[in-house]
Amino acid sequence: MKVQKELAKVLYKQGRNKEATIHLEKVITEALGCGYQRERTECLSSLSCVCESMGDFAEALKIAKQALAVSQEGSYRMSEGIILGKLALIYYEEGRIAAAQKLLEQALTIAREVGDRIGETHVLANLALLLHDQDRLEESGLLYEQARERVEHRVRKEQRSASIQIKTTLIIHFPFWFS
Repeated sequence: MKVQKELAKVLYKQGRNKEATIHLEKVITEALGCGYQRERTECLSSLSCVCESMGDFAEALKIAKQALAVSQEGSYRMSEGIILGKLALIYYEEGRIAAAQKLLEQALTIAREVGDRIGETHVLANLALLLHDQDRLEESGLLYEQARERVEHRVRKEQRSASIQIKTTLIIHFPFWFS
């Protein structure tokens, strides 16, 4: 299972989405047969991302909802928060802004409950961008500052990569706040 999952990850990064889908579906089927719900949740979530990157938002949404249900059944709160964030991004792409905001707020609550600082930072940044796109600049700025503070205080080596990714996203969308 682990090899299939890693292979799918490599194929996805190479833009070979159809091949990645095949390997993820194999892992999902095997995980279901073995009762590995956490593995199934993660692979369903990854498959949703692959579908989204191929522009198939309806399929991405359907699979993300399956992943959410499995994570909730297994009480995998961190996975649940991550998946809620992914669902929010799909809703946002579909123009369902209020629904996206509600899901991001739920994801933020979960990230804080489970102590997922990286997830919290991602959600804060996404909420800031969502509010910025609605011209709610004051609220957006407050959330942005919270996200930026978390990025600036990131020191552990394993978190640096995520911090750089978040900071880059924030710089692209809010360059004037970094001057």
